[in-house]
Amino acid sequence: MGPARRRRDLLGSAPRKDIVVDQLWAVLLALIPSVGVGFLFYKIMKLILEGDRRERLAYSKWQAEHDRKAQSEQTDAALPDAPPVNGA
Repeated sequence: MGPARRRRDLLGSAPRKDIVVDQLWAVLLALIPSVGVGFLFYKIMKLILEGDRRERLAYSKWQAEHDRKAQSEQTDAALPDAPPVNGA
């Protein structure tokens, strides 16, 4: 007696379609929380990484501007004053 025959004997007939559908829904309902948590984790991590990227870009622009100002002030301080004009 094969496994399919034994199963039919235990159930009284072949597995009914509604039992299979009920089991499928049970499995899908059990997976929904895990999929939801995974989706939220993905979205939150994506937002964190994008925010970090934007913050690093803004900081590098600010740092470049700060360095440029410091360089121009240093250059201005290093230039000697012009001598006074004699005719005025």
